[in-house]
Amino acid sequence: MGAVRRKVRVRAAAVAGLVLLGGAVAGCGEQGGGAQGGGPGAVPTGGALGASTPATPPGDGGPAATGTPAGTPAGTPATTPTPTPPPPLSSTSPPVLARPSGPPKAPTDVPTARTITGTVREGVEPGCLELVADDGGSWVLPERLRGAVEVGARVRVQGTPSPQLVSPCAGTVLSVSSWAPAG
Repeated sequence: MGAVRRKVRVRAAAVAGLVLLGGAVAGCGEQGGGAQGGGPGAVPTGGALGASTPATPPGDGGPAATGTPAGTPAGTPATTPTPTPPPPLSSTSPPVLARPSGPPKAPTDVPTARTITGTVREGVEPGCLELVADDGGSWVLPERLRGAVEVGARVRVQGTPSPQLVSPCAGTVLSVSSWAPAG
């Protein structure tokens, strides 16, 4: 029997706490008398039922803690900024590309023979010769010209760029068909 009475007391205390909490929450939104003034929204909290203490102690969440800006009357909803809509999609349609006419009749990536005039210099790597053209271009000369052409000489070379050839020298190899000193 004593255990049943204890359960009833615990439940009664829990219900009373919920009623007090519900009354305090209901009184928070009222304007005027409010919980602190003892008006219609005042809910006694704390020790004795007859004692009247503020429902919300100062500094433990007032209007600022509830989301209402300072200076705004209680119960007034806080305003939130309205998101700006995204810019409209372009009203112009994308360009329509013409169909390709087909592959080229002749290969366009085949290097053609050319005549280059410039100065021979040592390459970046040891043992490499480089032809610095008058137009600013730079070409790797084949090893077979090493003894025939001196570093610092001006030459006119007939050759074809050969980017497919692998060389220990930095740059594009020039396959030389003929060369002559340039005056």
